[in-house]
Order: sequence, then structure tokens, then C-alpha cells
Amino acid sequence: MIFRYLSILLLLLMAACSGGKTVATVDGEKISSNDLVEKMRMEMVLYDSAILSDDRNFDSFRRQTLDNLIQEAVLLREARRLGVGTGNEGTTAVPEIMVGKPDLPDSDALAKRGIDEDRWRETQRKRALIRKLIEKEVVEKIPVTDEEVGKYYRKHITDYRDNTRFHARQILVDKKEVADRIHARLMKGEEFTTLAKELSVSPDAAKGGDLGFFDANAYPEVFAEICQQLSPGEISKVKATPYGYQIFQLIAKRPPRQRSMDEVRERIERKLKEQRIEEAFAPWLEELMKRAKVSVNEDTLKEVKLNG
Repeated sequence: MIFRYLSILLLLLMAACSGGKTVATVDGEKISSNDLVEKMRMEMVLYDSAILSDDRNFDSFRRQTLDNLIQEAVLLREARRLGVGTGNEGTTAVPEIMVGKPDLPDSDALAKRGIDEDRWRETQRKRALIRKLIEKEVVEKIPVTDEEVGKYYRKHITDYRDNTRFHARQILVDKKEVADRIHARLMKGEEFTTLAKELSVSPDAAKGGDLGFFDANAYPEVFAEICQQLSPGEISKVKATPYGYQIFQLIAKRPPRQRSMDEVRERIERKLKEQRIEEAFAPWLEELMKRAKVSVNEDTLKEVKLNG
């Protein structure tokens, strides 16, 4: 699968290291035996060591790794040719499935893997360039018609139906007597947000207990049950729940509604494009590879080993 390959390619993309014999050239840019060895050492974690102990499997792995390096070089060269990364490219995000989720390990994790932090930063820079290149040259050029958008919307109309949504604050404590004292203070007019920050043990305490707008079907059922009985601004009684003793204040309520096609047009267009990326990406990459001048030194390639 091209998706899987590209995710691996980008996740493991590293700045080329100097030295070693030249294994291949891409439009005059050299890929050294050191580059290939480094890449192989990173990619071998994806394989069972017993598999790579077989000479034929190792030869295939070595060739595949070199092919990956060559395609990386072609993609980065195309990005430079088009000026990708200069601030002139579009802003539409390439679907995560195309590039994998960015890996952001800390310095200690990098050190344990023997990866220099500066080189990792360079990896992420290159990763972003290729992501923007694919966005500009593949994703943005995939056509989606109004008719296709309408057909998809009608077929999946229930996906764009919003349930009742509540905007509420909460105070959560472990003991009923504590909750009762807090409730009494609220009834005397003390600020809900102030008491939430001071006394609530919920993770949202720092925000004054603000839960934001939440879907009645996405949060615990008890939250919606309590909020459904309140009017905006009203504070609930102390409620014993599976989480402790809670007090809610309803800020606003949005009734269920069907979002219009215009409201979700961009999301549908993105969905349709995602479904067609693979078929668009493969010929585009193939054309880039045809235009590139690639030379492989087969004798030097055969000499590349991981030991010694």
C-alpha cells in the first residue's frame, strides 16, 4: 500500500550523512553507503531479525531501503523546484493517513535510539516539505463536483445531524458534606467559577469547571440528564454520580438539528478527496520517477552490510 509506504518513508526520513562510497545518484545528488546503512538500521526494527538473516531476504530489504531513499530524494527535489516551504503553498492539511502522525519524542528517547536531536528536527522539516508537496500537487488537484458532494451528503445525512448539546460548568468533590457546603455558598451568590477553581477536584477546575459545549450522547449520560433539567444560568442540586459528588451550572443549550450541505461541504470534499488520494498519488509519483535521472552502482550496493 502506498499509504503505508509513505508513512514509513516520512517517519524514518533522516538527513543524509556524509562519507562512504556512492551507492546511487539522483539528478546528481549522491546517496552514500553510509546513508543506506543508517537507513537500514532504522528500518530493520520493522522486521523480524530471523527474516533478515536469510541472504535473499537481506538483499531484498537492502534494495527496498535504497528505493525508499531514492524516492525521498526525488520528492524533496521536486519540493525545492516548486518552492514548497517558501510560504506560498496552500493551507489545506494532507490527511493523516498519507503521512502518519508526527512523532515527537523527548531528548532522552532520541538519545536512547542514537538519534541526534538536531538531525531529528531536520527530519521533521523534510517531513513537512513532503507533506506540503503532496498537498499542493496531489490533494488540491483532485476534482470533486457539486453533484458528488450532494450525493454523498444525501447518502450520509445522519452523519451530519447534531444531537442536543449543552454548555455547562461543574464542581466535583469526593465528599457529600463538602459538596453541600459549596452548594450553600453558591446559593448565597458566590461565583461558580471561583469555587470550582478553589475546590473542585475535576481536571477542568483550572478553567472554572467549564466543560464547553458537549454532545449529550458523547458524555456520561448523567451529565445530560442533569443539564436537561436546568435553564441557562441555573445551578443544580448536589448529585451523587459514579465520579463523586457533582454540582452543575448550565450556561447554554443547543437543541438537536440537521446541518445543511453548505455547512459541511468542505468536510465532504475532503472526505471524497481522501478516498481518491491513492489513485492520484501513484501516477504522480511514477511521473516524477520517470523524469528523475537515477543511477545505481550495483557492485557498491552488494558490498553494503550492517556489520563490519
